[in-house]
Amino acid sequence: MKMLEKDVCEKQDALVSLRQQLDDLRALKHELAFKLQSSDLGVKQKSELNSRLEEKTNQMAATIKQLEQRLRQARTLEWVAISFSNA
Repeated sequence: MKMLEKDVCEKQDALVSLRQQLDDLRALKHELAFKLQSSDLGVKQKSELNSRLEEKTNQMAATIKQLEQRLRQARTLEWVAISFSNA
């Protein structure tokens, strides 16, 4: 009888321990799910920011090309003006 009671107690202790481990695993799973969700949100925000920055970079590149073209035109006009004034 004592052996049976001891066996029951050991099994109850094991069951309590397993339940605690299960609760710990559930808490860990919840924490990891939250971190993953936060990480996914961070990735999405960074992706959107990257897209906006790339668009702004393309706009700036186009503006630089326009300014370079205007500079070439201004230099050409300056050269023509100097040529006519020396003639």
